[in-house]
Amino acid sequence: MKVVRRYEVGIGDGREPSLIYRERIFVPLWVTLLGRAAKGAGVVITRLVWWMIRHPVQVAAVLLVLVVRHAAGWLGVLAVLMLVLGCGLAWRRRWPFSYERHIGARARRWWRWRRVYSRRWAETMDGCGLVESGTRGVVLPQITRLQSFPDRDLVTVRLPAGQVPSDVAGACEAISHGLLAWRVSMAGTWPGRVALLVQWRDPLTAPISPELPMPGPVPSVDREAANR
Repeated sequence: MKVVRRYEVGIGDGREPSLIYRERIFVPLWVTLLGRAAKGAGVVITRLVWWMIRHPVQVAAVLLVLVVRHAAGWLGVLAVLMLVLGCGLAWRRRWPFSYERHIGARARRWWRWRRVYSRRWAETMDGCGLVESGTRGVVLPQITRLQSFPDRDLVTVRLPAGQVPSDVAGACEAISHGLLAWRVSMAGTWPGRVALLVQWRDPLTAPISPELPMPGPVPSVDREAANR
């Protein structure tokens, strides 16, 4: 690092030349590159740590695979995967509601987010006219929560400044075509947020079995004997 001082003398004001000066600091190129590399590495490490905190199950699974691979090789990893798959199938068969809550719903939410919303949401919002340009760049409704069910999703959306729920309600048909869904409708509104019900298939196409047994034949009653 090199410091160069350049003196400036006031004309006609009687000031001393040594009291007024300007400093220029020259930083070597390698120092600048090293600082940028350190900043980039810090950002990557921070994001990696934050992802590990938010996904402890995935981190534990990767660590388990590494430990088993080191101890028993790839055959051991294959044996563990088969054991986990068998336990999952038994869990789903014996306790279907518990499996759906802890495994099925989360896997379905991750799959639909990767395959549908992360790929089509921004383009669909642009096609529906819900993308606006502001002082901070291009803004659009953002998904803040996703709840997935076998035949539908409940999507909570945060509206950008200047948009109202009626703007999204008027674009529901276009959103359904953009997401390739059977139907999209409004499910609720809050200040600055809306909830969309995304249905992937017609719920009335599959037959609905009654939960209670149907009553048997009604025995005949002798009305004349009953009136006596």
